[in-house]
Amino acid sequence: MIRHTADNAAYEAARAAMVPGASSGEATTLAQGILASQQIRDASIVIAPDPILESLAWPLAATKLATC
Repeated sequence: MIRHTADNAAYEAARAAMVPGASSGEATTLAQGILASQQIRDASIVIAPDPILESLAWPLAATKLATC
């Protein structure tokens, strides 16, 4: 269950981050909300590259590591 939640948080954060004008902070907040919905706290969330620039549309990665 935790792995699926982490995968989903990474997926949704990456989708949010690739919208023109999005920020890594917005993507991080979204991922934290998804993880918190399953009582996953203190997760290490890395959005790369940071800052997100339109000229760097790819590669964009959102990696989630969770502790319970």
